[in-house]
Parts: sequence; structure tokens; C-alpha cells
Amino acid sequence: VEGNHERQSIQTVVRGEIDADKLDYLLRDSYNAGVNNAIGLERIISTMTLHDDSIVFKEKGLDVIESFLVTRNLMFSSVYHHHTGRVADAMLLRATQLAMPIKNFEAMTDFELISFLLSNKKSKKMTQRILYRKLFKTAFSISSRKITEEEKIQANELFRLGKEKIEQSIIQKSGLEENDVLVQLPAKDIENDNIKLKELNILLERKNGELIKVLEVSELAKALMKREATDSVLSIYCSEENIAKAVKGL
Repeated sequence: VEGNHERQSIQTVVRGEIDADKLDYLLRDSYNAGVNNAIGLERIISTMTLHDDSIVFKEKGLDVIESFLVTRNLMFSSVYHHHTGRVADAMLLRATQLAMPIKNFEAMTDFELISFLLSNKKSKKMTQRILYRKLFKTAFSISSRKITEEEKIQANELFRLGKEKIEQSIIQKSGLEENDVLVQLPAKDIENDNIKLKELNILLERKNGELIKVLEVSELAKALMKREATDSVLSIYCSEENIAKAVKGL
């Protein structure tokens, strides 16, 4: 899990660009979200092979590797980083932070965590909003697709401050209370989580044993690598009735 196993092949199965976890959650989540996926699980597995204790893929499996990358990119852009999902994520993270420390946090199921958050005085209000779909709204956002030079300067200044200082500044200027405003830096968070495909090192093995990177032979993989998982650079969330105050506090 930490990425330092002595056997590279075992390491790749647990934590790699096409690992057991990704194959599992992409298939399961795309099905439950009603998103068409083109992941041929059996074919992906059948094209895997060992090369000097590293897991690589036979060259004939390029098309199914591309299908995997397309599905992964689609799920991140349309499901995992959908704006409503990001708001709920930010609220759940804050509720969890408010309830800390949480004993045996890593061993909790979703139901156990939510039950604990509801029982905690500090996190109860935020958790109830999530459960009853009273999600915060977007008070302010900057998009990379339409960003102006003025917004670039503003975004860079805010990045330097960081989430906590931005929130504190808005609270002080607007008169809102602690936790009435949540700040999210989606593009920065995604880069930290290594969701972008900028380091795509999936290897293909040719019939003569030569190894080549998928990026060397796939125009589709190159295009996906350049595509952003989200176009949101910065987002500020609050309840609908507090939007005007939050904007005033910027």
C-alpha cells in the first residue's frame, strides 16, 4: 500500500496504474452510477504478463487498455468530481474533522461513521445537512476553461493563502460563523491525489520482448493525459442564504 514492496509485480497488483482496486471500483461504481463502461476485465487480465518481475501488457491488449483509461477518465470527470459530489465530499470531510479524534476510524463502515458523526455535537449539524440533501451551494468559483487574467492573479493569491486562511478571511469579513463557509481547491487536490494521467507509465510488451510505453503508440492516451479531471480551479461553498455574505467577504 505504501509503494515500497520488494516484489515489483506484487506492488503493481496492490498499487499500480491498473491495479486490483481500480479494476474493482471502476466496474462497481460505473454500474451503480449508470455510466456505460468498456472495461473488459477478463481481457485485461488475460493480456497481463510478467517481464523481469514487472507486470506489463501484451501489445495486442492496447485497445482494452485504452478502454480502461477512457472509463477511468470519464468516471473522474463526470462522477467522482461532479460539482455536487465535490460539495458533499467537502461537507463530509469537515464533519469528520470536527468529530476528531475518532477511535478506530480506519476500521469503520460508512454506516458506523455516519452514526458516529450524528452522535457528535460538533459534527451533527453538518452531517444532517448531507443526509437530508441540504447541501451547500457554490457561492464563488473560478473555472480553468473561462479564466481571465484578473482571475488568474486572484487565484494565485488565494492559492498562496491556502484553504484555512481563505475561510478565516471570509468569515472575518462577512460575519459568518465557523464552518459556514468551505473552500475547496479541486485542481490542486486532484494533482495531489495523482488522478491526472501526467505520469502514465503503463508498458506494452511486443512479440520480440521489447517494452514500449502506451503513450508512445496511443494517440488516445496522449489526449486523455492532457484532459483535466475537473475545470474547477477554486470553489467556495456555503448555504444558499449565506451566498451574498460569503461573496462580500472575498
